[in-house]
Amino acid sequence: MCNYIQFKSSSVWRPSAGENAEQEYNSPIDKFAVKVIKNSETVGLLPQEFSQVQYLGFDNSLVHGFISDDGVFEGKIHVGDDEYFVESAKQYLKDIPHDFHSVIYESQNVHYPHAYSTGCGVNDATKRWMDEVKRSAVKGKVIEMPHHSQFEPFHYRYRRATGSVDDTKLSCTLKMRADHLFTEFMAGSNKERAMLIMANHVKAANAIYKDTVFGPGNKAEGIQFQIQRMSANTSSDAQRTDNPYRDSNIGVEKLLELNSEEDHDDVCLAYIFTYRDFTGGVLGLAWVGEAGNAAGGICEKGTVFRDGKKKNLNTGVVTFINYGKQVSQKVSQITFAHETGHNFGSPHDSSAECAPGGSSGNYIMFAKATSGDKRNNRLFSPCSRTSMNNVMDVKGRCTDRKCCFVAAAESICGNMVVEEGEECDCGYDDDESCRQDHCCQGRPSSTKSDRNNANGCKLRPGKTCSGVNATCPPPVPKSNFTECNDGRQVCLSGECSGSICLKYGLSECQCKEEERQCLLCCMGTEGICQPTGKIIPAMKDKNIEQFPGAPCNDFNGYCDVFLKCRAVDADGPLSRLKNKFFSKEAILGYLEWIKHYWWAVALMGVGLIILMGGFIKVCSVHTPSSNPNKKPARQLTLRRPPQGRNPRNPRSRQPQGNQEIRGSPRSGGYREDPPPYPGAPMEMHRARR
Repeated sequence: MCNYIQFKSSSVWRPSAGENAEQEYNSPIDKFAVKVIKNSETVGLLPQEFSQVQYLGFDNSLVHGFISDDGVFEGKIHVGDDEYFVESAKQYLKDIPHDFHSVIYESQNVHYPHAYSTGCGVNDATKRWMDEVKRSAVKGKVIEMPHHSQFEPFHYRYRRATGSVDDTKLSCTLKMRADHLFTEFMAGSNKERAMLIMANHVKAANAIYKDTVFGPGNKAEGIQFQIQRMSANTSSDAQRTDNPYRDSNIGVEKLLELNSEEDHDDVCLAYIFTYRDFTGGVLGLAWVGEAGNAAGGICEKGTVFRDGKKKNLNTGVVTFINYGKQVSQKVSQITFAHETGHNFGSPHDSSAECAPGGSSGNYIMFAKATSGDKRNNRLFSPCSRTSMNNVMDVKGRCTDRKCCFVAAAESICGNMVVEEGEECDCGYDDDESCRQDHCCQGRPSSTKSDRNNANGCKLRPGKTCSGVNATCPPPVPKSNFTECNDGRQVCLSGECSGSICLKYGLSECQCKEEERQCLLCCMGTEGICQPTGKIIPAMKDKNIEQFPGAPCNDFNGYCDVFLKCRAVDADGPLSRLKNKFFSKEAILGYLEWIKHYWWAVALMGVGLIILMGGFIKVCSVHTPSSNPNKKPARQLTLRRPPQGRNPRNPRSRQPQGNQEIRGSPRSGGYREDPPPYPGAPMEMHRARR
C-alpha cells in the first residue's frame, strides 16, 4: 500500500534569507491544505497516525512529520536535493497577530547567525573529562599484578567479535526523554506534542543514516533508529525531589552525567531533549564511542566506576535554545545526527579532506555548528565513516550473549508511538488504563451503565468530545489577559506569552537602576520605566521579581538566582589578557616600537646586564664553594647581641666568688642555655720569638 502526500497550492509564508520571523513578514500569505492519498483514495489522518509518506509526483522524495492536536501538519519534506520544513507559526510569531497556522521555509533560505559557534560540546576540555571518566571504569574485579599498584584497577580489553554484522539486525533502539523545560517551551506543556517532536527528529536521523555506507565490506548499510521507550516530563515533575532533572541551572556535562546514571542496558542509545541555554553556544553533547577498551558509545552496558556509581555511557543531550533564541528544526535535527555520530565512534572532522568548507560545506561531524543548507551538511565525511565502521566492527557484531542492533519491528508496544497494528500506545505511565494493556486494541467505551467495566476507555477530564470528530479537542483556552507564570505574564490566544504590563495598558521595559534591574518593570504613558509595584496601583507596592536568566541592563546581562544583574562576559578575563598582550596586532606593535626606539632597547639591554652582574657580585660572597683557597661563605643569619650586655637576661649574670656555673665544664652539670658559657677569664700568653 503506497502512501502519498499532496500539498494543494498555497502561497504559504516563505521567509527569505536572513528574514527575522519575529519582526516582519511581508510576503503574501495564503492558506494551504494537506491531503493524504492511500491507494488513490483520499483519507483523513488522526494526530498520531502519520509517520512518513512520499511526495506525490516525485520518486526521490520523503515526507515525515505529524499532525498536531489542532489538525496542523508539522514536519519535513525531502524533494530531490531540496528540503522544506513545516512548523507551527506560533513557534516564531508568539507576540505577533497572524491569521495562518504554519510556516514553510526552504533549508537554504534560513540564516543561522551562530553557524560557526561552538555547537557541539566535545571540545578539548570536555574530551579530557570524558577520558578521565572512561579510565575510571572498573571492569570486573580489581586484580593485583606485580607491576600494578593495588589501588589501580586492571582493565580488561574488549575481545574483537568474530563473524560479521547481521544484515537482518540493523536497528539501534532508543530511549528518548524530554525534560520539563523542553515540554514547556517547545510543546506548550503538552506531553504528546513533545513526544511527537522527538519522534520526528528520529525520523530525520533515519533519513541520513539509511543511505550511509560506512566502509567496504560492511553489511551495516541501512542503519536505522527505532524508539523503544519515550517519556516527557512536565512542570509538575520539576517539583518532585526524586527527579534528577528538576533543577533548571544544570550545565551540559552534568546533564549528560545525570542521564548516564540511569539504567539504559536495554537500549542502544538514550537521549534527553532539553531547552537550556548552555554556555558557549553548546547545542549537544554525547559520549564518543571507541573500538578499544575505553567505555562509551553505542550499546555500552552499565559499568561501575571508581566513585561507586553505575553509569551507562551510551547517552547524549540535545538542546533547542542557543544564545536566548529557539533554534529551527533544521539545526536541531542536524545536531541530533551529529551527537549520535559521536556515539557511533566518529570524532570531529579536522583534516582538510574531511573539513573542506567551500560551496559544498562541511560534513555533519564538523566541530562547529553548521548552517545546514550545504550538500555536505547532511552527509558523514570519509573520516567519520571509517571511525564509525571500526566501532561497529567491535560493538555492532553479534556475540554469544547478545547483539548490539536488533531486527526492525513493525511496532513496539510501550514506546508511545502509534505504529502499524496499534490503535493507541500509552507507554509505561502509571495511568490506570495503561497498566493492563499498554497498546489498546479496540476496547469498548465506558458509559454510566457499565461502570463495572474496568477495561473500558475513559475520557480525560477537562475535555469534551464534539460527536463529529474522532479526535478529542483541546480544552477551551482561558480568556485573554488571564494572569499566568506566577503573575509575570498573561494569556494571549491560549498561550502564556504576554507581559503582565499589557493587562494594564503598559509595555514591559528594563529598569536602569542597579537595585531595580532584576525587577519586572513597565513603561508608563510618561515614558518612565518603573517597577510594577510603583506604576500599577493594583499591585499595592508589591514588586514582581524576574526569574533567573531573564535579560537585564538593556540586554547586556542576565539576572541570577540572587536577583543580581550579571554582566555578560563572552571572552573572560584570561582571554582578554591574552588578546591584549599576545595577539597578532600586539606583537606587531611591539616590533614597531622596537624599530622606532632601538636606542632605548639597547640601553635596557645594557642596564639589564649591569643589574645581573651586580646581583651576582653581591650574592657570590654568600655562595659556598668547595675550593679550599677561597674564603668561607658568609652566613645570612642575623647577629645576636652579646649575652653579657643584656641586662634583662638573667642568664647573662656573672658568677660571684667561687660559685660554679651549673652546666659548666668545671661543674660537670648540664646547662640548658646554649653556649658560649661565661667563666673564668682566659690568660693569653705572648709567644716567644
